[in-house]
Amino acid sequence: MAQPQLQLICRDLKPFQVPYIPIEDVQQLKAHAIAVRKNLLGSLDIAEIELWKLDPPIAVADKHHLSNFDGTAHPPLATPMENSTLVAQYFETLPGRGLIHVFVHYNTPQQASTQASSSLLGKRSHGSPPHSPSMERKRMKLLKGSKTIYHMEPEVADARYGFQLPSNGTFDQFFMTEMLVADKTMYIEKLETQKSYQYILLRPRRWGKSTFVQMLAAYYDIEEAHRFEAYFSQLYIGRKEGSNPGHDRNALLVLIFDFSEFNFGNGQTVAQLEADYHKMINRVLMAFLAKYGRHLNLPKPEAYIKPDDSIQSLNLILNLVAECNHRVFLAVDEYDVPVKSLLLSGDDEGKFHFISTLIKVKFFTIIKRRVPAPICKYWVTGVLPVLRDGASPLQSLKDISTHPEYHGICGLTQNEVETYAQSYLHDLPPQQLNAITLQMRFWYNGYIFCPDEPSDGVPLPSLFNPQLVFEYLKMLKTPSGASRKLYQVNDAVRTSSILDAFSIVGDSIETDLLPAMNGTLQIPLQPHFGSSEVAQAKTNIRIAWSLLYYLGIMTHGGPPLPWLKAPNATTRKFMLDQAKYVIQQTDTEFIQAATESYGSFLRNNSTPLIDSFEQFLQRKSVRSIEAITKAVIQNLLEAFWFTSSCLSGLCLVADSTKQKDSGRFGFVDLFVYSSQADCSHTVVELKSVTLVGLAKGAMNNGDCSPSAKELELLREALRSESEVELMEREFFWYEKETEKWRLSSMKTLKVTATQQLEKYLGVLRLGLATEHTSGILDHRVRCEKGSDSLVGHLVMCVGGTRLLHWKAGPPILTEWSYKVVG
Repeated sequence: MAQPQLQLICRDLKPFQVPYIPIEDVQQLKAHAIAVRKNLLGSLDIAEIELWKLDPPIAVADKHHLSNFDGTAHPPLATPMENSTLVAQYFETLPGRGLIHVFVHYNTPQQASTQASSSLLGKRSHGSPPHSPSMERKRMKLLKGSKTIYHMEPEVADARYGFQLPSNGTFDQFFMTEMLVADKTMYIEKLETQKSYQYILLRPRRWGKSTFVQMLAAYYDIEEAHRFEAYFSQLYIGRKEGSNPGHDRNALLVLIFDFSEFNFGNGQTVAQLEADYHKMINRVLMAFLAKYGRHLNLPKPEAYIKPDDSIQSLNLILNLVAECNHRVFLAVDEYDVPVKSLLLSGDDEGKFHFISTLIKVKFFTIIKRRVPAPICKYWVTGVLPVLRDGASPLQSLKDISTHPEYHGICGLTQNEVETYAQSYLHDLPPQQLNAITLQMRFWYNGYIFCPDEPSDGVPLPSLFNPQLVFEYLKMLKTPSGASRKLYQVNDAVRTSSILDAFSIVGDSIETDLLPAMNGTLQIPLQPHFGSSEVAQAKTNIRIAWSLLYYLGIMTHGGPPLPWLKAPNATTRKFMLDQAKYVIQQTDTEFIQAATESYGSFLRNNSTPLIDSFEQFLQRKSVRSIEAITKAVIQNLLEAFWFTSSCLSGLCLVADSTKQKDSGRFGFVDLFVYSSQADCSHTVVELKSVTLVGLAKGAMNNGDCSPSAKELELLREALRSESEVELMEREFFWYEKETEKWRLSSMKTLKVTATQQLEKYLGVLRLGLATEHTSGILDHRVRCEKGSDSLVGHLVMCVGGTRLLHWKAGPPILTEWSYKVVG
């Protein structure tokens, strides 16, 4: 006799099933349904599911009835029930939500009665799990130009639906019709090559760690064997294995603990925390017994679940698994959540020590003892490297977070982002799509998680935060999408955790700001955070900046130097916002002078801006300014001087006769638009020559390494030199393509920069670009008929010490009125 199932029907998914336990307590059954399918239901609270008695019962096998569950037509419903034996009953979400419907599936009403009066898990069934309608094989199409992005093609084309992007990050969602998915199954093969399958992976939040865990679970789960074809057959691992199953494919029992469910509250006592911890562990173990009951001789949960001692529960269940000759894939997702907030607040070392001891001693130690049997595969994910100090049981895990071969296990490459954009925004002209992907590269790219060069010498591709990419692409389809700035979708980096970390950094944000933005912050990462680090959190700069790395605000500067840097414009802006807040509290005179100098600059008086900017630089150490880049100068000007009416990185079709990556596109560094009646807009071209480059030039040796003293002496010389003397200098600059230092001169740089500025002014004068003509290609700017003028300015930072400025001739009259919408 088949084990009864809960049939779940979601508006955006075809029906799927989870094992049903005929529990008398309605609340327990709701919790069970959420625990078993928490990847889909985990965001719901028990209170958000309302129980209804269905009269008459539905015969689920009759597909005619399933067609009625569309959110508009329902079978007759009686009044809500508080507690009852849950036989042939129907669940519905609270009115207005219209997302999830749950009802109990029995083959016949007689079987339902038999099951309800049986043991808690019903009688054992030796049959295969029922085949869910949602798991019918769909065709996955590998998209043109990509090796990893697939499209879930519909069985019948329907013009009402377009390409879809992942929203909640669940693995099940990837198999919805029209979904665009990135194939990460090649990493299953990599993980299987290691002798011991015990791993820990750290990545910032919202990078896809949980989705990867769910993918591993689906691959190893013995209860998901009937879904392998639907899930994996057309992806890398399925094509590679073919008819020869990989080791342990669909052969294991899967036990996943999600520590983000640990209900941690600041007002809780340690006794309450421990009680909640046991409830969380036991809830997962209860769902495990329900799911795999037929593989474990249909155990009675009350014999294994110990309400006040979840560790005893865990031990008993692992013993049962071993006795039944089964093995387990065990994963702990977001393992650091219970202690992360305490670490960042830094004000409750005692509670931190209690919780960390509880989890290490009464959880991870037990798990370590049960590896490799019955736990044959062990996987942990998190954000911060906590609970790993001293003789921690987590030390036995192989940390693959910084290994080059696992660099892309989470996140998206440039090619993948371009494929997503081209497919999701397929109605847009190719030229506009190119502009969008170039802007996303500027704002969202730049993450490198490996400080060392790969053994093959091939540089690792920098990665995008996938959630920011998806949110931005979706935003572009909304009516107000074009009016929002790219950094306005950076909620993933505006979390309370990161703000807490910045509060720890405190005043050092101003001291270390420029090195962090330049990629020359020479602070070694803290490898783990324990009780002692909690006590130092507000005073130890290494801990503070390490926190920002793990939280995704900083990244590796790239081999061979183990430096840290801000990966992209979004994080640089976020850092500057925090630094500006600190400076506003400590140096109001500087803030006022910068604001006033901006107005003078727009009135054709650049002297106050140059003076205030040079004063800002002169307060910084040589270490801070020795390698200051153009991007940092751009961010600084936008943050402290051009604080309003300013667009950075305005995209142009600079030369419509050229191809992408060969000079077709260009970017205006700063476009300062006027809201005054005269409508004269300012176009700023920026250049920066580093202090190190000038020192190498003075020594006529690109391969030398100037000392700190030599740099300080050069800086003193630059402060006193005239513009004529500065322009006589030569400098070396680093060419990434050839990995060599190239010699140039200040005069040559000024000439080429002036030519580029004049070219961009000419392009702006043309208005909006078309498929065959140059012009503005940026959704933030509209052009209407008018008579606005453009004024060009070249601003050059010399050695992080001086700022030179030249105006590019008289204003240029145009036939357009430039309207900024974002």
